[in-house]
Amino acid sequence: AAPRLGRLEKARGKVVLEPGFGLAAWLRLSRGADLTGGVGPLDEEEEEAWPKWSLADVASHTTPEDSWMAVRGKVYNVSPYLRYHPGGADTLLDAA
Repeated sequence: AAPRLGRLEKARGKVVLEPGFGLAAWLRLSRGADLTGGVGPLDEEEEEAWPKWSLADVASHTTPEDSWMAVRGKVYNVSPYLRYHPGGADTLLDAA
């Protein structure tokens, strides 16, 4: 039987993820990995090391294979996370 969501999960906008793409799988994948996609360095303590990107640069990266998002002044490549997002890939792509 296919996984189902309860009423609370549906109300919160969650979606059923593909098998193998839950939180535990994301944590395994992301542990120690460089998931920046060249957008910025792993060491967030080095503020000056983060490249400066214009909103136009960020806005040009909106495909599932190449999705960037600006959060609190930093730019992140969210492509590796799309299939793991509890709200579904479309939620992130709409915001990218």
